[in-house]
Amino acid sequence: MNHTSRNTQYATRNTQHALVLVCYLALALVMTYPLVTQFGDHVPGTTTWSMDEYGYVWNNWWFKHAVFDRAQNPFETNFILYPIGASLVLYAFTLLHVLVGLPIQFAFGLIPASNAELLFSFVVGGYGMFLLSRYLLRTTRITNYQLPISHYAAFIAGALFAFSSNRFVYASLGHYNVVATEWIPFYILFLIKTVREPRWKNAWLAGLFAAFALYVETTTGVLMLLFTLLYLLVAGRAAWQRATLARLAVLGATATVLFAPLLVPTINEIVNSTYALPGWGHAEKLLVDLLGFFSPTSLHPLNRGWVQELDHVRQGNARFVDVNTAFLGYATLALALVAALRFWKTLRVWAISALAFAILSLGPLLNIAGQSRFNFDGLDVTFPMPFLLLHYIPIIKENRVPNRFSILVMLSLAILVAFAVAWILARVSSSKFQVTRWRLLAVRCLLLTVLLFEHSAIPLPLTDARVPEVYAQIAREPGDFAVLTLPLGWRNSFGQLGAEDARVQYYQNAHRKFIFPANIQRNPPYLFEYFDRAPIFHSLTEIEFYREVLPETRARDKAIAPALMAFFDVRYVVIHPAIPGRPPYSDTRGAVVEYIENVLPLGEKIFERDGVLAYRVKQAALPARQEIRFGADAAQLYQAEGWDRDEVLAGEPANWATQRQARVVFPLREVSDYQLTVRALPFATAQTMELVINDQPIQKFGMRTGWENYTVTLPARALHSGVNTLALRFANLARPRDVTPPNFAIGATGVTSPVEIVARAEERASIRVNGKEIAPQKTGYNVVVLDPRTGAVDDARAFDTINDRVGSRAFTDFIAQIPNGQIVAVVSQDAVAANLGDRAAAAFQLIGGQVDIRANPTRTHALIGVKGAPPGSALEQSQDGASFVSVGRNPDTRTLAAAVSVMVIEKK
Repeated sequence: MNHTSRNTQYATRNTQHALVLVCYLALALVMTYPLVTQFGDHVPGTTTWSMDEYGYVWNNWWFKHAVFDRAQNPFETNFILYPIGASLVLYAFTLLHVLVGLPIQFAFGLIPASNAELLFSFVVGGYGMFLLSRYLLRTTRITNYQLPISHYAAFIAGALFAFSSNRFVYASLGHYNVVATEWIPFYILFLIKTVREPRWKNAWLAGLFAAFALYVETTTGVLMLLFTLLYLLVAGRAAWQRATLARLAVLGATATVLFAPLLVPTINEIVNSTYALPGWGHAEKLLVDLLGFFSPTSLHPLNRGWVQELDHVRQGNARFVDVNTAFLGYATLALALVAALRFWKTLRVWAISALAFAILSLGPLLNIAGQSRFNFDGLDVTFPMPFLLLHYIPIIKENRVPNRFSILVMLSLAILVAFAVAWILARVSSSKFQVTRWRLLAVRCLLLTVLLFEHSAIPLPLTDARVPEVYAQIAREPGDFAVLTLPLGWRNSFGQLGAEDARVQYYQNAHRKFIFPANIQRNPPYLFEYFDRAPIFHSLTEIEFYREVLPETRARDKAIAPALMAFFDVRYVVIHPAIPGRPPYSDTRGAVVEYIENVLPLGEKIFERDGVLAYRVKQAALPARQEIRFGADAAQLYQAEGWDRDEVLAGEPANWATQRQARVVFPLREVSDYQLTVRALPFATAQTMELVINDQPIQKFGMRTGWENYTVTLPARALHSGVNTLALRFANLARPRDVTPPNFAIGATGVTSPVEIVARAEERASIRVNGKEIAPQKTGYNVVVLDPRTGAVDDARAFDTINDRVGSRAFTDFIAQIPNGQIVAVVSQDAVAANLGDRAAAAFQLIGGQVDIRANPTRTHALIGVKGAPPGSALEQSQDGASFVSVGRNPDTRTLAAAVSVMVIEKK
């Protein structure tokens, strides 16, 4: 082949690929209609659901603002969750999409950039599937299809994958990170080439596209890993040869190295943060109902019921456990079945993949029409599914949403459909009946139209992304300060506090000031706890969720409101209108407005239009000398992460720092040199404490035994007007359990226990012997009797002294018959004093106790004693809240650095 012919061939090939991309773009504009008509001011999503779309739009703004306007790390922010801030490492940042959209954001604005990223996902996803399908069609040994047939069959497969119903559902829910699966077909294409072909280039490219997919959505890694394992198992011996395994190792190494800039901080965040996946992470809800595979989504033009379905889901009476996300399509299934049956030996990996991932997408328990429990002649049964096993595999369990496996189901079905279409077109072309070019084109168009129609979601739901005008007015005021936006709420993937509205986070792009609420996928619990314990914030979230705020609480809130607004430097309050049909705020907005206008120190009303109210705030002056007394409620506003509960330690109210870094926030208005005094007590010897203000190290102290004052100057160069952050960094952490000598003596009874016993009375009674729960954990007094020589459990019972006197008499008789010398542990559950008789109260003296719970009937009660020991000799505690006694090693497993009792900040 001469040079001219080769150039002509390349030009033709490039033209064909460009035409494929143009066609996918045209289809994307049609299938996402009416987005193209409102490209600059609307985004796919719905205001009746979570409005997650605005979190992903915010990602684009925050990255640009952090990097180009503030020159700071975009994976750390205090612009939301102000002033504590949050790490965004485990946040669904969709980083690669943000980078793709960055030039468009600079040129045309935030909303066009976000919408362009979504179209990019549809187009590139279709193109990747086209390349994968075309490669398989051209390299399998089924039959030598003509090149035009292979091209068109591959094009249909790409269109089916790109515009499958599940992607439109995710787009309409605002789950843009799940729509962004465009790199998976590229990864699978080069994975297959890596196994089949002895070229290192394929392994590098597979690793590159794996990294691309991970930079868009980290949990996509679970999908790619599971598909890789399945493919290698089905591929047979060729996949397990030494040369192939070497290439696969290069693939993994390439992906790891390329993703390392985000992988390393992700692993560090998982290991060192207090975040943990709670329970099943809603996997029992976010699954595919078996009926959903065969039921068109409510976005389909002939089955339009999107808003109604979302309302039903919210009210708990939906046909499906969650929104129906994974309709497979009747024509899709029929064509895939034809291909699987006709070419099973060659296509079995794709048929098995479709079936395997469909089963995984069903979640931990089989659901049919919203039911997971089925009655068979009075017998209630459930059907556990294989997803249960994934929940117990580290890393894999992080993909907590079973319905995301539908992505791989549709990818596998698209491959099968490609072969079915190629087979049909080949048979039509070779038919003994004369088939004209136009008739063949009609068959092709018919197949494409039928497949796309059954997955269509036209018109695609859109939400109005125009920003209220008041924020432009607020933006004109210079400086950094906070804006209080209503509704006030925080939400992550597992729950929420208050009535969250994700749009207020997006509106931040217009005013660029600090806000309190956030829609953040994963965060440590202390973030929500911080805002919940702030008095006015707590009251607002209570009102938003239909709960009453007592008059005395309102009076307290009103008294502290000016100081609280000054602490956070809140200069404006903006109250947004309620979205009809979106409770609770649609029901409680009036009560919220009434509370705001009567409690907060509001100044002039600066805006009232289209349901939006905005006020300027009057603030109190900050005190010249700020004294933070730890171990009390008033200190909680200053405490960020790293602090434990209020305690009295060595005679002083205090809080332990339980991490190597514990943070404190405090406000300043005047930038000057300040003197800081920290009164602290180290837990372990050889402790050091370094003070760091606003990320600038100031001084490191070697801590002395006992309570000591540590004084340092905070230089003006390290401070700023507004809320400042002081970090206390400690060299060592230790657990009391590890460093405190064990004590097995049971009070003053003279008896030494042969086993560890921990007795705790709180919401659930607990008596643990050598770490094993023994208490029956039932209402009333729970009693455990132990052998003093071996520690063996002789008896464990519960006596209901709440509901009648029978339980009280039984308790008395039981204590009386215990042989002298036996170890007895007793804890209360619930208010046990209601029917406790005189003899039962006196029975505690027989085991070394002396508390009569009837004197303080609301308290809890815990005791470890010995039968026959003198009254008052047992280990015993009765107090409000939890009561706790123990013998053996210290049961305190907290990691402690140092305690702080007082901080004083004053101008020098």
